[in-house]
Parts: sequence; C-alpha cells; structure tokens
Amino acid sequence: QTVIDALMGAADTAGVQIRTRCKVEGIDHSVSPEGRRFSVRTVEREADRKGVIECDYLLLATGSARLSYAWAKGLGHDLEAPVPSLFTFTISDTLLQGLAGVSVQDAIVSIPSGKPKKPLTQQGPVLVTHSGVSGPAILRLSAFGARVLHETDYKTTLKINWTPEIERGIEGVVEQVLEAKAKDSAKTVGGASSPTFGLPRRLWQAMVAKVGLKSDAKWGEVKNSDLRKVAALMCQCQLEVQGKGTFKDEFVTAGGVSLKGVDMKRLESKSVEGIYF
Repeated sequence: QTVIDALMGAADTAGVQIRTRCKVEGIDHSVSPEGRRFSVRTVEREADRKGVIECDYLLLATGSARLSYAWAKGLGHDLEAPVPSLFTFTISDTLLQGLAGVSVQDAIVSIPSGKPKKPLTQQGPVLVTHSGVSGPAILRLSAFGARVLHETDYKTTLKINWTPEIERGIEGVVEQVLEAKAKDSAKTVGGASSPTFGLPRRLWQAMVAKVGLKSDAKWGEVKNSDLRKVAALMCQCQLEVQGKGTFKDEFVTAGGVSLKGVDMKRLESKSVEGIYF
C-alpha cells in the first residue's frame, strides 16, 4: 500500500488524470499544422458514453493485451508472435535424481542458438528442482532463447559448466582431479572428507555414481579414465531438456511489437513520431 500511495501521490502532483472503467476502442493518427495529433477513442462502460482524448504524444504500455497489438499494427508496426519466456527446464537425467534443492552459486549454462559455434550462454546460480533445473541463470537463458526453444518444442541439449572458477576448462579440471588422486589416495571418492572442488557434496557424489564408481572406492584405486569422465561431468555436463516448466498461464512472454521498428535509446516508434513503448 505504501508503494501504491507513493505512485498515486506522484501522479496527482503531476496532474495525471486516471480514468477507470473506461475502455479504449481505437487510436487514430493525423498530422495537422499544429503538430502531430493522436485521437484515442474511448467508451465509459457504465454510462456507455463515448469520448475522444487528443494528444501529441502517446505511450502504449499495455503489456500483452491482444487489442493493443492491433493498434500498433494499425500504426505501421510489425509484430512478433508472443511465445513463453522465463521458465524452468524439465530434465529427467539420472544425474539429477534425488538432488532437488541442491544449488550451485556460479555455473555457465548454454543451449544451441541455431547458429554454428554461437550458443546462447548465461552464467549465474543454478538450482536443481524435482523436475529439472531452475535458478537465475536458467531463467535468463530461457528468456534470451525463448523463440529458439519454442521452435524446437522445448527440446534441446543443455550444457553446464558446474565449475567455471577452475581455469583452462577440461584440462584444468582433469589436472585438479588427478592431483586429488595423488594427494588423497587413501580417502574414499564419495566420503565426507573427499574433495568436491567447490561443488555441493551431493552433486559431487551423484557425478561419481553417474560414471559407475562406488562411493567407498579409494581415490588411489580409481582409474584415471574414470576420473576424466567425472571431470567431463564437472565442466562439460550435457543434459537433454524434454520440455519447459508448466504453469497455468505464462506470466512473461517474448514478442509483440518488433524491436526493429523502435528507437531503443528513446523507446520511440520509428514509423510514427510521438508514439512510445
């Protein structure tokens, strides 16, 4: 309520008129000697009384309202079909089973973009859920990849580097894992005192199990080839995405007025001067 009161107070100070139960039926545009003019046709729902609001500048801040797309198109703008954005990834890989609630604070995630050698990539926290993965990095990836993911029916390959702080990629990870073998040869790979290289212990133990190693195996007895497989899971993990998280209604969509027709510095229409988004 405090925020609402602050906004309403600022609007009142600026002389803003707020009209409720007043429907916009259409927008007309004309250029006169006095300047550009917009006519917003309205109808008051209770009195069924029609009216016109004239202005020199017009801000379309209607979100994903379907009717507003028609207004923008009528003013010369191209439209991009809205698709879901900001969603979690559904994954059923055995690596993640039983890990719901486990999080990694810094990971690099990527999916194919449709362009060779140019994957869509984000970095940040990743959270394992009951149905797959979520977290800020995943949500940002779903936002920037919304259209690509829609075109693939939300089926793609997700690559995760769980240990980006280890330099030189797979070579650096392998080097640290083999150093641990030499240093902690008497410890068990899945034990409470085993090194986890910055990973949550449960995730590390899941990686060990994923490559077929027993948690009570001694570091010194594990084959280097098996340790390289674990290293690959740490920084080159590949998981098959089978869909997106399901919500009754998508609360964010990507699409609407094409950004090609908008001056991104001023957020003003390129085709009709005086219209802002």
